[in-house]
Amino acid sequence: PNVQQSVAIAVHPGPLDGAGHSAVPKVTERESGSSRPAGDPTRRFEKSHHVYSSKGGVCFEPTHVVPDALEQAGEGYYTLQIEAASALSKKRYDWERKIIFRLTLRELPLFAASLMGWCPALDFGNHGAANDKFLEVRDQAAEGRMYLKVRQGKRVIGIPIGGEELFSVTTMALTVLGRNTPGLDSQSILHLVKRCGQMYARSTGSTGDE
Repeated sequence: PNVQQSVAIAVHPGPLDGAGHSAVPKVTERESGSSRPAGDPTRRFEKSHHVYSSKGGVCFEPTHVVPDALEQAGEGYYTLQIEAASALSKKRYDWERKIIFRLTLRELPLFAASLMGWCPALDFGNHGAANDKFLEVRDQAAEGRMYLKVRQGKRVIGIPIGGEELFSVTTMALTVLGRNTPGLDSQSILHLVKRCGQMYARSTGSTGDE
């Protein structure tokens, strides 16, 4: 695809309905690993990255999603899935009751912008079948970390992400963005990510270094 087509995929994927909202087909968040049904064509898992703290752990995983409406055509998109688990004890985490939060195509560039320091605060929500999953990201540069909070109903799991973990998570997000926009070079993707992050920060009233 040419550059104009690729930008459309990154910034405004999918057609709009009559109310001006995205008409991108809804997909269901499924658990990873052995819980995935054999032969399930909607997920393809790759190398993940884990971050641990005394209160919980989080797994970042690139995944290829094929919405049901596009399954026969073999189409889909790449994104990041975030799985958070509470700590049971030292080095033990409750992955059996993990909260799964999959970033949408619109959320992925903003998440990358927050990791790059261009968007100090993110709030995503209404995920899952019951619309009860939420994700908050805060850039706490003064404390030398970012803070990620995943919530489902009354359950809340918060994990700090230090500088020693940030590189791996950021490169993963940027790599996934590149897969969705093969017609763009890395500098173009970074410029778009920065622009999207700055616009989001201004629209929500959050501030940060630009």
